[in-house]
Amino acid sequence: FTLVWITALGVHFGNYFYSAIAKLKLGGPPLAWVFENQTNDTALLAAWYNGRWLLSSDPELSIQIAETLGALNTPINSLVLLIQIAAPLAVLRLSWIKLQTILYDLMHVAIFFVVGILFWKWILLNLAFLTSARQMASDRLDASANIIGCLAVVFGFTFAQTALLGWYNTPALR
Repeated sequence: FTLVWITALGVHFGNYFYSAIAKLKLGGPPLAWVFENQTNDTALLAAWYNGRWLLSSDPELSIQIAETLGALNTPINSLVLLIQIAAPLAVLRLSWIKLQTILYDLMHVAIFFVVGILFWKWILLNLAFLTSARQMASDRLDASANIIGCLAVVFGFTFAQTALLGWYNTPALR
């Protein structure tokens, strides 16, 4: 059971990992996505255009939030990239898996509040992994589970569809 579970989790975490890899491969200087990509402007404009911005009825508040997000853009982008790129390491311990699934779900909830896109299927999947991880007896996974989990994160795309750039691939945003 543990090996099947860690494989499924690794394939799932691979979506986040390859989203980070795609961000790192974007054109421009190193870490261009972190420092030059104004995610807040792109996301807010798309949400406004698609009618998904939750606070569209209050232009003043919308402007204040957009300005605040703009000031926090680089730290937010850095945090997103960091938690996504850490996926292969996160599968090594159950406590790290639990933390990672919580961080991913917080990211999804934040995306919902910023751009109005609710990744409810991803949230439910993360909650299922979190719940099942809590039921496991020990925080330690054996060596075979560690190896298989890491391999599933890195090579899971060979047998499962992997999302690249996360919400940039979402039809609702396009």
